[in-house]
Amino acid sequence: VITELGDFLMNELSYLRERNILIQFLLIGMYKPRHLNALFKYHSST
Repeated sequence: VITELGDFLMNELSYLRERNILIQFLLIGMYKPRHLNALFKYHSST
């Protein structure tokens, strides 16, 4: 039971972390569009 709960919590945490990353990207896009464009250019160049 403990391991199942642990797996559930880990899944929830990773889900929330992914959501947080998306939210951060949205906030960056709203407040710093130039920064976001530079980030995309950097990623596409590699």
